[in-house]
Amino acid sequence: MKKQWDSYVKNFNVDDVALVKSWKEMSDEFGTESKHIRGPVNVFAQGMKKHCNTIVVIKSIECDVYRIKKDRIHCYYDWMFKHPIIEKLKMLDKLEG
Repeated sequence: MKKQWDSYVKNFNVDDVALVKSWKEMSDEFGTESKHIRGPVNVFAQGMKKHCNTIVVIKSIECDVYRIKKDRIHCYYDWMFKHPIIEKLKMLDKLEG
């Protein structure tokens, strides 16, 4: 079965909004190593934690890396994000269901 990170097809474009997953969600999915989360591609560092559960704007895309407007230092990858609109729809679905 092909995983999301098997190809670098982007889920977001420049100026899209993205929801950074929670630290717990990424930790549960991939585990923690020291003070970071080692995902399928690169790591989610402690310095990125302040962006967890926040909506960010994609500033640029460089090869397989996203840069966000709120963070000039770190690189972000698809596995670190969720689509905020899809998440909102899932919540509404649960409330109605």
